[in-house]
Amino acid sequence: MAATISVIMRTKDRPLLLARALRSVLAQTASDFELVVVNDGGDAAVLRKLMSDIGVAEDPRVEVIDNGAEPGRAGALDAGVDRAGGRYFAIHDDDDAWHPEFIERTCAYLDDHPTDAAVATHTEVVFEEITDGVVAEVSRDLLAPEIDVASLVETLWANYIPPIAMVLRRDVVDALGRFRPELPVLEDWEFNLRLLSQYTVGFIAGEPLAYWHQRKTSTGADGNSVIADARDHAMYNLLIRDDYLRRGLAGGESLGPLMAAAMMIRRIDRKADEARAHHQKVIDMWGHAHQDQISALSQMMSLEIGRLRGEVLALRELVGRDGLTP
Repeated sequence: MAATISVIMRTKDRPLLLARALRSVLAQTASDFELVVVNDGGDAAVLRKLMSDIGVAEDPRVEVIDNGAEPGRAGALDAGVDRAGGRYFAIHDDDDAWHPEFIERTCAYLDDHPTDAAVATHTEVVFEEITDGVVAEVSRDLLAPEIDVASLVETLWANYIPPIAMVLRRDVVDALGRFRPELPVLEDWEFNLRLLSQYTVGFIAGEPLAYWHQRKTSTGADGNSVIADARDHAMYNLLIRDDYLRRGLAGGESLGPLMAAAMMIRRIDRKADEARAHHQKVIDMWGHAHQDQISALSQMMSLEIGRLRGEVLALRELVGRDGLTP
């Protein structure tokens, strides 16, 4: 009998982070899952030794496959989806983590809401650093805390639902056409655009159930694509919008003009932020200048008071010498 949910974990040469991710899945309160670990061109021997060291090599729920046909992030995902058999589907990257109740609560939601194609949760961004093989947490920040709904309008602006925070129905994944393998980054955002343009997606508000780990100082295998590949993110953001816009202009895709409008609004908002920052800078500069003026005026008044006091003392001395004091 197939598991309730298939968890796809893509990885490449990150054993330190992968060990944490594996433990995150194994610690779930719901045990009816299958975990497909996709080795996307990494050292297979190191991967299998790690699986053995943490005690999952013989776990019948865990399977390791090597992705050779279509390397890359999207290709690795599709390789995992091809092997998965659960009626629900989730992506758990090898550097992220879940709350222990993530699977239990998301699957229960989908069971209770059959018209929703997927469900998302709040995400906590965990900033961390790796030093001498040790991962140390730096800080945490809630991603999009003001949003308690999975919204196409908001997603047109930016992707605030990372893969770690969503569970989908497997048949919906197949109907949407999977992830686009030609996209080295932002394939999850492009997929979410297609998902939300055709289906409703539920949202579990409240405490974050997904933890999206970020390492600003890491490069190479331990780096995050959103940070290490920031230039690619900016470029493919525009390329994806251009692709949808061209299809919209050709009459085959109504989402394109909306995406173009969202991008223009984003640029206007960025200009507004810059204007507000400049305005605040002017206020701060005026405030400092005003303080300097007050300080200079205070010094002048102190000098004037000192001068007047000296004159009063001299006058009293003169009056006393002439016998005019009482």
